[in-house]
Amino acid sequence: MGGFRPVSVLAMAPVLSLSSITKRFPGVVALDGVTLEIEAGEVHAVMGENGAGKSTLMKIAAGVHAPDAGAISVAGDTVRLRDAQTATALGIETVFQELTVLANRDVAQNIMIGVEPARLGGLMLDNRALYAQAQAVLDRLGIVIDAHMAVARLSAGERQMVEIARACAGTPRVLILDEPTSSLGRQEETLLFALIGRLKAAGVAIVYITHRMSEVFALSDRITVLRDGRHVVTGATSSFTRQALIRAMVGRDVEDRRRGAAIADLPEALTVRGLTRRGAVDAVDLTLHAGEVLGLAGLMGAGRTELARLIAAADKSDAGSMTLFGVPYQPGGVGEAIRQGVVYVSEDRKELGLVLGLSVADNIVLPGLRRFSRGGLLSLGAMKRAARQWMERLGVKAASPDTPVSTLSGGNQQKVVLAKWLSLEPRVILLDEPTRGVDVGAKAEIHERIRALADAGAAVLVISSELPEVLAVCDRIAVMAQGRIAGIVPAGEATEESLLDLAFAEAGLAVA
Repeated sequence: MGGFRPVSVLAMAPVLSLSSITKRFPGVVALDGVTLEIEAGEVHAVMGENGAGKSTLMKIAAGVHAPDAGAISVAGDTVRLRDAQTATALGIETVFQELTVLANRDVAQNIMIGVEPARLGGLMLDNRALYAQAQAVLDRLGIVIDAHMAVARLSAGERQMVEIARACAGTPRVLILDEPTSSLGRQEETLLFALIGRLKAAGVAIVYITHRMSEVFALSDRITVLRDGRHVVTGATSSFTRQALIRAMVGRDVEDRRRGAAIADLPEALTVRGLTRRGAVDAVDLTLHAGEVLGLAGLMGAGRTELARLIAAADKSDAGSMTLFGVPYQPGGVGEAIRQGVVYVSEDRKELGLVLGLSVADNIVLPGLRRFSRGGLLSLGAMKRAARQWMERLGVKAASPDTPVSTLSGGNQQKVVLAKWLSLEPRVILLDEPTRGVDVGAKAEIHERIRALADAGAAVLVISSELPEVLAVCDRIAVMAQGRIAGIVPAGEATEESLLDLAFAEAGLAVA
C-alpha cells in the first residue's frame, strides 16, 4: 500500500456522516438540513458555487464550527466535534485553501507541530527524532523536500505539499482537501493525484473540493452538489455529464462557447519585439489586436506572468521594444503604463488585487481617485455612485458599496478587482488567472465580461492554467515554454492535447 496502513471498513456505516446539518450566521442560513455521507476508500467531490455552503460544511466536519442542528457520526458512532483537535483525534484531517503553514519555521517543525517527539521523560525536545520522523513522512508521500528547509524559501506549491504532509503524518480516516491544486504546478498536481490514489487504496476517505471540472471527473467516485446552503444531489461521478453537473450547481444551463474570430482586419494594439528579462523571458515576439482575446498558456514557470509584468512595467526588461497602437511604448513604471491605458490584473487578488481592510466601493475607485477630487476634497457621493454602477455592471453580490470586501466570496472579490481596473476604461487589459478559485457560475459571468470587453474594442490578454478556459474564451492562444513563445494557434483549431504538446515539447519534457 505504498507505506499506508489499510483502514478497517465497516460494511454498513459510512466513515463520516453529517446528517441534516443546519448552520446559521447573523442574517444568513449557511446550511439548511444538509446530509453528506462519506465512505471509506472513496474520493467524494463536494461541488457548488461560492456561497453554496461547502466551506461551512467542511468546517463543521473539521470541528471549526458547531452545527445549530443535525448529527455527526464517525464509523457509526455519534460524536460531538468540540474543536479541531477533537476531529483530528477521530481521524478527520483538513487541508484548507488558506494555508496555515508557519513561514518562520522549517518543514519538519511544521509537519510535526503538536506531536513533537521528546526525550528525558518529556522534558526535552528530541530534535534528531523530529527531523527523522518528518523526513520519513515526506519520503512515504513521495514529496521531494528536505525536512530541514525553511518554509519561507518554499514556493506556494511546495508549501501546499507541506500542509498535506502534516495532515497525512498519521493515517487519517478522512482527509478533506479544499482547492488543493490552486497553488500547484502540473508536476506537483501529478504527485498529489498519485498520493490521493495511494490513500484511497489504503481505505482513506477523501473529500475533494474544487472548481476544476477535469479534476472532479478524473479523481472522484461520487459527487455531492450543494446550492444556496441546501443539498441538491449525490450520485456516482459516472452518472454526471459536465453540463448536468453545471446545471445542478447553478440551477440553469451555462453556455460553453468556442471562439476563434478572424483577426486579419483588427488593428494592432500592442506589439512586443525581442522582449527579454534574464532568467524569465527570452526574446518574446507577440502581437495583440484591439477586439481580440489572446490566451497565454504554458506550464508553471514558463514565463507567462513575468511577460505580463514586463508589459505592465511592473518589472524592467533587459532588452526588446514595444509599441502601443503604433506609438513607441516605454513606460517608466506601472503608473505611467496605466495612464497610457495598459492595466495588469494580478493572479493574487488578496495580496496584490484588493485592500481587504477597505469596502467594496473604496477598492473599486482606488485607482482613479483623482476623478472624484475637487479642490483637494473627495466627493464620497460620487465615489459611491460610481462603485454602485460597476457593481451592477459586473453583478457583484454585496449588501452595499460599504460592505467590507473581505466578506465577499472569491467570485465576487474577483469581480471587484475587475471593476477596479475596468473603471479606468483601459485599452489593453492583462488578466492573470482571472477565474482562479471562483465557481462555475461566476466563471461564466467573467468570461462573458471578457468577451464583451473585446467586442467593445479592448485588447485582452488572458493568462490561464486551465486549458478549457483559454479554449472557450480566446480567439488565439500563445503557448509559452522556458520564457519563449513555443507557438500561436487559433482557438478554433486547438485542443488541450495540441497545446500541451507545444508546452512540453518546447520545455524539453516528455508527454505522459
